[in-house]
Order: sequence, then C-alpha cells, then structure tokens
Amino acid sequence: MILIQPKTVKLFQTPFDGLELKSSGGGQVNHVSLIGRLAGDPCLRYTAKGTAVTGFVLAVERLLQPDDQADRAVEFIKVVTFGKVGEACSGHLYKGRRVAVEGSLRTARWQGEDGRVRQRVEVVARLVEFLDGKRKNDQGNEENEAAG
Repeated sequence: MILIQPKTVKLFQTPFDGLELKSSGGGQVNHVSLIGRLAGDPCLRYTAKGTAVTGFVLAVERLLQPDDQADRAVEFIKVVTFGKVGEACSGHLYKGRRVAVEGSLRTARWQGEDGRVRQRVEVVARLVEFLDGKRKNDQGNEENEAAG
C-alpha cells in the first residue's frame, strides 16, 4: 500500500491563478475560495493593539441541483480581514460590489448578552480581489475610490 500525502496543492480555476496551498500537516488543508457580492457595507474597527479588522457578509450563489442552472440558493458568509487588507477593504468595498475572497475557515466563539456561548464559522480572508469597477454616483459617473 502506498500512502501519498500532498504538501502543496495548486489551484488554477480561481481568480488567484497559481495559488499554492500549504498543508498544516497530516494532509489536511483549511482553504476557502469564494466569489460573490457584498450583502452590506463593510464594518471597520481596530483592536486594542491598533490592528485594523474589517468584517463583511458575502452573498454567494450555489446551485441546488447540479444539472439545473436555474435552481439556485444564496449563502450569506461572514468574512473578516485584518491589517492592510482590512483597511483596503474598508476603503474600497460597498454593498453589491463583486469580490473574490481567499482564506481559511475558523470558528468564532463569544458569550451573548443572555450568557449563552455562541459560535459561527467565518472566513478569515488573506486575499480579497475587487472584481468589478469603481462605484458610480447618482449621475452615472465613476467616483474616486481613494482610501482614507
């Protein structure tokens, strides 16, 4: 019996052409690639140490039946970004903007106001690619997207 444990996987069918994934050991990979539209404007905050944290919800369509292109559902996925990526997202993203997100899954846990422990799975994005053009104002002209 031959056991093969790949250490690197190359993906070529995403906007992140040539992206290499590193295994965390044991042949396991925690990687997510999504393309969708923002369900709302991003929210920027800073940690006590001054690190930018931007969160947004990504609406991603999925087919309900593989052979039926018309039968779709939408998944709403929480995405968080940190540091310079977070600041760039805060300055350039808005509701409806189409983006590609690459990152990993993590389970966020917190205590709710009722004292119960809550949790959700979210994507920690290390790369966010803006896929459509700049936002247009009410007159149909492109607005300047300079951050800050």
